[in-house]
Amino acid sequence: MNRSTYSLRSRWSCVSLVLPILLSFCPLESHSSNEKPSLLLKALKSQTTENLKQALAEQDAKIKAHPNESRPYAARVFLTDKLGQKGRSKQLIAEMLKKFDEATCYVQIAEVFEKAGDYKAQLAYDDLSLAKRPHPHVFANRANSLRLAGRFKESIESANRALALGYEDKAVVYEIKADTYAAWKKPKEAIEEFGRAISADSNNAYRYWRRGEYLHSVGKNNLARQDLTKAIKLNGKDPRFYKTLFYTDSDLNYIDGMHSAASKAYNLSGKDSESRAILDHYIAREFQKFTHCADKHCIERCDKLVAQYSRDYWPYTLRAKLNAFLTYNKPALQDYTKAIVLGDRTATTYEGRANMLMLDNKVSEAIEDYTKAIAIDQNTDRFYIERAEAYRRIRLSEKAISDYSRIASKSPKQLHVYRNLGKALVDQGRLEEAVQAFSAELKNFPLDSQTYADRAQAYLALNQPDKALSDMNDAIELKPKQPILYRNRAKIHEKMGDTRAAASDQTKADSFGKALIDY
Repeated sequence: MNRSTYSLRSRWSCVSLVLPILLSFCPLESHSSNEKPSLLLKALKSQTTENLKQALAEQDAKIKAHPNESRPYAARVFLTDKLGQKGRSKQLIAEMLKKFDEATCYVQIAEVFEKAGDYKAQLAYDDLSLAKRPHPHVFANRANSLRLAGRFKESIESANRALALGYEDKAVVYEIKADTYAAWKKPKEAIEEFGRAISADSNNAYRYWRRGEYLHSVGKNNLARQDLTKAIKLNGKDPRFYKTLFYTDSDLNYIDGMHSAASKAYNLSGKDSESRAILDHYIAREFQKFTHCADKHCIERCDKLVAQYSRDYWPYTLRAKLNAFLTYNKPALQDYTKAIVLGDRTATTYEGRANMLMLDNKVSEAIEDYTKAIAIDQNTDRFYIERAEAYRRIRLSEKAISDYSRIASKSPKQLHVYRNLGKALVDQGRLEEAVQAFSAELKNFPLDSQTYADRAQAYLALNQPDKALSDMNDAIELKPKQPILYRNRAKIHEKMGDTRAAASDQTKADSFGKALIDY
């Protein structure tokens, strides 16, 4: 949990059980509504020497203008400490103690170290304050810092002391205990403490959500869903609630809840990457389920989702995938385009549309979409291979070679990458390089009949019929029922002047009839 959730020290200006003591803890500072952002805050964040020095000068000026305000003195202690001026820092503490209440001094020094994230120093000053005057707010704040420092047992003890001393907002302390148990990997105790926090204050959506998270983590999904529904009822604009609800509904296999939660999370979150991933997870899960039925009823369900969520991209993406799976290519192309218009800018969606464009023989447009997919995800080899094949289709062999070469150098043992590179090199007339590429493919995949046949053709074009014949023989041995191999070997025999062997191979090819197709 973000530490800012607990503004415990700032609560000291509220009504306390011991109001005179509380007021003595917190000398008031005046702040103009037009005051510029403090240099101290900048120094707390960056802690660079320059910022620390500027903040120190700022605090010196504040003390000169308002000598009875204690907080600038506390800030000076921190700033000189971080500048390495340990001796001066101790002198400033002594000066502060002479001027102000001792417990108040240590509390305010601790507050500055806390804001800077130096919990070790903060806890040390909190201990000094508590030694002078035990106060529930200090124990509560100390409990939260101990949690962040990983000192869980001490954190629980400090929180219990805060409760024993009468900390007025018990729900806050129970929440600290719950988060401590959660960090301590004790979800059962965390759930119990969130229950106490909710009992003390039943109008806090955040606590219902957190308890729902932990209930989900231990598999109590029905109870988790009840809490998450209450959280959303109290605050329906927090995308985190819908994200957790999505995963809970996913475990419950509650499909209607899943797509509703996914859509809400996506739209409320500013369309962040996590919400996008949730939607992608839902789409993948639904698509996998639909492919098991793959009939008109699945399309009808997608149609209902499109009608219900017509302004969101994801139902169009889902229907596009299903249409593509069912080979309804034109509807798939239309849905992919609609999904992209509505904001689906994922690489796989651009790839999906590109594949449909290829089937529609719109190769140049497909290349544009493959290129967009690559711009989004440069690490998926498949996108480069698909674009290379598109380049070959329109005889842009040089670009195809570039894409294939990239994948060959990155993933040399990927199936067919060198074979496809060899084909593109043949298209360019670079036959010697093509032979090298085919040889690299056969080194990785020595039982690939097609690659032997392709290398044979390259050798034949290089006027090396003996090598061509050897490769074609190997291809036929691996795939003896492919007529195209016999026809190609017949051409090699003709090239070598062996007309009888050529005629025999041609007869053999014809004997297969049309049962087998050439590949």
